[in-house]
Amino acid sequence: PDVLFFAETLGCPADQTRKTAGAGFDYIFNSSKWWDFNSPWLMEQYHLTREIAPSISFPESHDTVRLCEELQGNINGLKQRYLFSALYSAGVMMPIGFEFGFRKKLHVVKTRPEDWEETGIDLTSFIKQVNRIKEQYVVFQEDAPTGMLPHSNPNVLIMWKASTTTHDEALVILNKDIHNRQHFYADSLYEFVQARAPLNDVSPEGPIDYIPEPFSYELQPGEGRVLVTTRDPGLED
Repeated sequence: PDVLFFAETLGCPADQTRKTAGAGFDYIFNSSKWWDFNSPWLMEQYHLTREIAPSISFPESHDTVRLCEELQGNINGLKQRYLFSALYSAGVMMPIGFEFGFRKKLHVVKTRPEDWEETGIDLTSFIKQVNRIKEQYVVFQEDAPTGMLPHSNPNVLIMWKASTTTHDEALVILNKDIHNRQHFYADSLYEFVQARAPLNDVSPEGPIDYIPEPFSYELQPGEGRVLVTTRDPGLED
């Protein structure tokens, strides 16, 4: 069977991270789990290594507090963080129990089947839809050129991505606020992309059939809209 090698460089200085990424590993782990959706350091880390080795995001790990515990059971926050983790970088890692909102911290040695929790939470359908988006569009399977674009509402994140191996281009419009609705408005979504082909909403919940201009939308707490399109090959020459 094939074997992939992963390097955990979390907490390493930038030069060590870059050297480790170039040492022949198939993937490294990025630090998006700790990002506040505002500070510049995440994209600095991303651009430091993205052409050397693809990276993996995660909403929680065995080294962290369970996200459901951290967010005090906020389902909107769990969905928000999984969606961002899955679409931000080439890979996504989800520890067992995240999909059911487990709160007890994992232990790499001592966790046992008896630690299974009955929470009443089930995110499996949402996670399946997000994974389907990632599987269907190559732009979400690579550490592609990525930018966080400005918007008049500081509580809305606009993430732009463009594939280097296909003509895929994508926008993720994310409500940073997991407690309140936030309004998003743009005269035209085409001001955020290079493509002129139709934008398709492939969001995991309630995709919109028609994207109007201007575009005005009330994002629910933590909600993300996922839009994909195709660049004209002639624009890339």
